[in-house]
Amino acid sequence: MINFRSYENNKPEQVIAQVLSPRSLNDLETFIKFNRKIMLKKSEIISDESDTSHIRESNVMWLPTDEKKLSSVYNELVQTLLRVNHYYNFNIQALETLQYAEYGVNGHFTWHCDGNYKSRENYSRKLSFSLLLSDDFEGGDLEFFYQAEPVKVPVKKNDMVFFPSNLLHRVTPVTKGLRKSVVGWIGGPDFV
Repeated sequence: MINFRSYENNKPEQVIAQVLSPRSLNDLETFIKFNRKIMLKKSEIISDESDTSHIRESNVMWLPTDEKKLSSVYNELVQTLLRVNHYYNFNIQALETLQYAEYGVNGHFTWHCDGNYKSRENYSRKLSFSLLLSDDFEGGDLEFFYQAEPVKVPVKKNDMVFFPSNLLHRVTPVTKGLRKSVVGWIGGPDFV
């Protein structure tokens, strides 16, 4: 017998509070602080359009997996991912490099899905996540679209939101301050 999951009672997104230990959070913030000037770049998306600022307006940098100062961050996130995957029960095998993102005033990312991407290993994205690194901003809400109206997910600094990569989501425009987050994706063989 097949059991179908209804999102009426179970939300597709899962929020885990205070994911990183104080030490790992400090290591992450210190790495970002010392590397953002040289590593932070305007975000790019795959599009036929030359100007995509109406789709996404943010700055990003990739957090190297081989950076010793980030090893505890990656380790703690992987352990959390494995625990959270008990809810989803996906066949996951590969974590992509984490992306740090900053959204200033008017920064946003319109409705999109992460699940349309295949890695070099030919894995499909299955589970996406967003770790909030600031909460002194306004706007910049992470919203999902699986009901008649968008669903806003309230989170605080160091809270992490997990969701299926094929779930439609967006970051609404920031109206004040600077929204900082780390996002990532974990993949595995195609769904069958």
